[in-house]
Amino acid sequence: MKTRALLLLTVGFLAAQGPPMGPDMTIDAKMRAEVIDGALKALDDNYVFPDVAKKMEQAIRERQQRKEYDSITSARKFAETLADDLRTVSHDKHLRVMYSAEVIPPDRHNQEPSPEEMERQRAFGARINFGFEKVERMTGNIGYLELHGFFRRHW
Repeated sequence: MKTRALLLLTVGFLAAQGPPMGPDMTIDAKMRAEVIDGALKALDDNYVFPDVAKKMEQAIRERQQRKEYDSITSARKFAETLADDLRTVSHDKHLRVMYSAEVIPPDRHNQEPSPEEMERQRAFGARINFGFEKVERMTGNIGYLELHGFFRRHW
């Protein structure tokens, strides 16, 4: 199934190089339901705190039953609203729902990236120093490492 419009990302680093925004598009009830179902499944399958994923699902399903999303026809606005609603429950500032006007390819987490994808990931990592913000030796010979994320190693 090719899903247009939205992509759920739970890691802030990946969000920085997420899908291109492109022009907004109009979505209908079927698309909203597909996006919600897909987002909640991704959270249920992958979220680091399964109990919080269940709470997010319950909150979104309740909003869906109250028809809170029914008047949203902008894909971009729906992505923003859904992300805000998920973060209200999770308090996870890294949780993102992103809009993409282009068709998003199927999840490829278990496949090797192409050489072009590997180079793009390596270049992005290099631009942000692979997440390392600060390395310091403090008083008492205590090491301080400020790291803003983790990368999969593909290169």
